[in-house]
Amino acid sequence: MQKNKFILGLAAALVLTTSSMLLPSNNAQAAQKETIHVNYSSIYDSKGQFLKSYPGVESTTDVKNATFTTNGKIKKINHKFCYSIGKGGYLPISDVVSLNNLGTLNLSKNTRVYNKYGKKLTYFAGQSASLKKGMPVNYAGKVKPLKNADGKKYFLLNKDYTFSYLPYRKIQGQYYYSLGHGGYIKASNVGMIDQLQVCVHSVTARADKNQSVFDDHGKITKEVLKSGQKITLDRYADTPELLGHSEDGDDDSCFYRIRGTNKFVILETDEVSGNLLPFTRFMHVRATQDANEYDNLGRIFVRHFNEVVKQGTTNNSNPSATVTAGSATQAQTVAKTETPQIKQGEDVAVTRELYLWVPAEQKAELFYELRDNDYASDITRLFIKASDFKYNNFGPQLKPENTVASAKEANNGLASTSDKKSLGDLIAQAPTIEASDKYRLSNERSSYDYYLKQAKQVYDSDIATPEDVSQALTGLQDAQNKLNGAKVVVQDLQHITAQEADKIVTLVYTSIQGKYIGKIPQVTFNQDRTELDLIDNGVKQKLNITDYAEQAK
Repeated sequence: MQKNKFILGLAAALVLTTSSMLLPSNNAQAAQKETIHVNYSSIYDSKGQFLKSYPGVESTTDVKNATFTTNGKIKKINHKFCYSIGKGGYLPISDVVSLNNLGTLNLSKNTRVYNKYGKKLTYFAGQSASLKKGMPVNYAGKVKPLKNADGKKYFLLNKDYTFSYLPYRKIQGQYYYSLGHGGYIKASNVGMIDQLQVCVHSVTARADKNQSVFDDHGKITKEVLKSGQKITLDRYADTPELLGHSEDGDDDSCFYRIRGTNKFVILETDEVSGNLLPFTRFMHVRATQDANEYDNLGRIFVRHFNEVVKQGTTNNSNPSATVTAGSATQAQTVAKTETPQIKQGEDVAVTRELYLWVPAEQKAELFYELRDNDYASDITRLFIKASDFKYNNFGPQLKPENTVASAKEANNGLASTSDKKSLGDLIAQAPTIEASDKYRLSNERSSYDYYLKQAKQVYDSDIATPEDVSQALTGLQDAQNKLNGAKVVVQDLQHITAQEADKIVTLVYTSIQGKYIGKIPQVTFNQDRTELDLIDNGVKQKLNITDYAEQAK
């Protein structure tokens, strides 16, 4: 959710003994050799174009996990501030995650260096004490582990969802991190420490327009925040962590929980100042080794696919592949296979814990079902062995929903056509359901869409088991039964009351749920409540009142 920005940075080398702290300078005499490390970056020339080549780098447009030496000089190139790394190459300062192999923090705001009395300094270590957003700076002290973060104002969230913190000092009511040599910077202006987010327990924000409020499953409620209303937030949730799947248009926004509630609002990430702890409805596990993915029959998942390559290209991954004759463009289609794996240390979300019979081992083993499936067009569901993963301290822990004995008895038999008949009949009702007010005006619409998609995948799958069919049928039937859409009943359509108008506006918001992720439009009546408008980015669209209201009989 973070955007990559090219921002002026700090070339600071701090040795916690007798050396002085070096700040970036265009003065050649002040420049000294420093080591910088990037996880992801690109190398540019002095005109801001991608450098054609650089020693030791395979691709200058896709530099990964690399270390360079710089003289500390900064050059502004096409509004981007970069380090000179020699050989005509320049790296954006904002991409630097480590400086001189020492502990490094990155500034989230412009800041000044202060002394131990909380007074702003004009100069520090012989150079300007005014530091710009994005600068990497070496800190003094050591990061320490935490059992929990309740007693800390600022703390770090580790990759395994445990906590740590860099000791800070309170000066004149403000919290500061030490740079050593009597220099301090405000902790509130630091975004990252050693590539970990600096978190706080809550932040305040204001709704910049009327904001819909969602429940903890991402479903719209009747509550609406008024423009300018102040709210306190204590958690954030990326869309998949709340809905269970991604939505188009959610790259720059996410859900934020209102403190003390299970209610959420959608805000642009740059509208919220401060990093909050994440929220999820799903158990997360981390791979303890490279791990295979499995289908619902307990077999290692092997993906089969076709790839179009140039005529004559050798198929190294599958030498025995079938090759289709090339077209006039000298292309050929090569049949390939791959066995996807989850790499050691990778974090994944899971939705179920159950035993599956593994034919290759002739025994039942405990599996997790993956929430996210990158191969949905090839297979309905994917599973991972529980023994290859450990709980990652994030999300509610699951329990097995069956036993070894029941998995052995079921033996993952395949569903027959007759097994799927009831599911097919229910799927066939979808066009009628989707055209109804019960669906169109329901706040359970996204749930129905999700279970309908799952049901169709199970119905079309040639490896679905009776259990798969049963669960798909139950899920879709329950979702259909929960559809609760209905028009607002008013006493007189020609004289709608203010209270009736509020109900109609809320219903319109319900009907557009999921269509405006991150940019909820304004819905409003005119003064005499005879016209209903939807205003999206300044564009007004007239709505038919009778699509949302009906007169009492």
